[in-house]
Parts: sequence; structure tokens; C-alpha cells
Amino acid sequence: MQNQEHPKESGKNLGFYAASGICLLTLVAAIGVGISGLGKESANEAQVSVAEETEPTGATTSDLTVSEEEDETSEQNVVTIGGGLDTSSEETEETFASEEAEETATESQPDPAPSFALPVEGEILTEYSDGELVKNETLGEWRTHDGIDIAAAANTPVKAAADGTVTEVKEDPLWGMCVTISHDGGYQTFYQGLKSRVEVSEGAAIAVGEILGYVGTTAEAELSLDPHLHFAVQKDGAWVDPASVISSGS
Repeated sequence: MQNQEHPKESGKNLGFYAASGICLLTLVAAIGVGISGLGKESANEAQVSVAEETEPTGATTSDLTVSEEEDETSEQNVVTIGGGLDTSSEETEETFASEEAEETATESQPDPAPSFALPVEGEILTEYSDGELVKNETLGEWRTHDGIDIAAAANTPVKAAADGTVTEVKEDPLWGMCVTISHDGGYQTFYQGLKSRVEVSEGAAIAVGEILGYVGTTAEAELSLDPHLHFAVQKDGAWVDPASVISSGS
């Protein structure tokens, strides 16, 4: 009987040992997991600590150097930009001043005088009197002679003394058929005693040497003279000697 009970006890003992071994293994595994978790947490805490210790509470030496360089660069940029603006403003003012000076000089300079030519070739019968009174043989009275009388046969072509614009074509009771031309420089030329037929009209542009009419005998004020052209010149509304203007070309 005793011999049959021993195997049962031996089996119980083996089962107990197996269960104990499993529990022990489980406990070891749990401890290992715990230790691993603690290791990770410690590593994270260590990283956080290192990050906190390395996080700058102010600027580091390298940061300060970069910052100072940036500040110096910014100051240089400001100075450069400011100087550029000031220079531009000065240059603009100088440009405006120069343009105004050029405009003033242009405005103050008179138009260039045209170069005059005689409207007909011939002897001067009566000179320019330059404001002095001379005896008019036809009218029998003393008058100023504000032009020159150039002898020429009737029907001789009369030419424009300079480039210009025809400003007047009229028939005057004393001076007959008259043509007036305006020129650059404030000049006007007067052609009087022409034949009634003229070749130009008011407003027409005319070139020097272009025919504007013909010598006639329509000037009642000078009928006692041989056929001629009464030619006169004004500068800015004042009479000037036609002969001197033509000879000087100014």
C-alpha cells in the first residue's frame, strides 16, 4: 500500500515545481519590462534635461556675433539708402535747375534774323530818311520816307526778300497794291506800288526769291518818279533801313 502512494506524491511535487517555475519566469519578464520602461523614461528625462540645459537663456557668443554683424549690415544699408535718396534729390533739383536755366536762355534768345536779298535789282531813287522829313515831289509836302525806292521797269518780277508768311495783301489809296510778309526775328517787309495782279494770298508761306507780284505804277504818292518798287522793312514794329539790313544780312 505504501509503495502505491509514492508516485502520486511525486507527481504533485512535479506539478508544483512547474507552476512555480512559470510564475518565476513571469515575474522575471515583468521585472524586465518594468526595467526597460524605466530605462526609456530615464532616457527621455535625460534628453529633456540636456535640452533644458542647452536651451539658451540669452544669446550665445556665435548668436551675438551674427546679431552684431546683422546690426552693422542694417546700419550700413540704412546709411547707403539714406545717402542714395539724398543724392537723388540733389541730382533731381540740379536737373530741374539746369532745365529751367536752359528754358530761360532759350526764351531770352531772340529768333535768328533771316538773310535778306533785294526784291528787285535797280538804282535807288530815294533813300531811307531815318525819320527825317524829305520833300515828296508828287504830293508837294514834307514827309518821312520810311523805305527805299528801287528803279525797275514795269512788269519786272518782284521777289520775296526772305522766307516768311504773307500777312497782308491790300490796295492802299496812296501806295497802290501792297504785299506784307512776316519773317523770323520780328521782321516784316513791305512791297508797295505793285501791279494790281499779285501771285500770292494772305496766309501763304513764301520762300526767298519767290515771285509775289510785279512792278507797277499804282502808288499815287510817288507817281512823279520813274517806275519803281517802294520797299520798306520793320524790326519789331519800328522802321529800319532796308539797304543796311540787306547788306548786313541781319
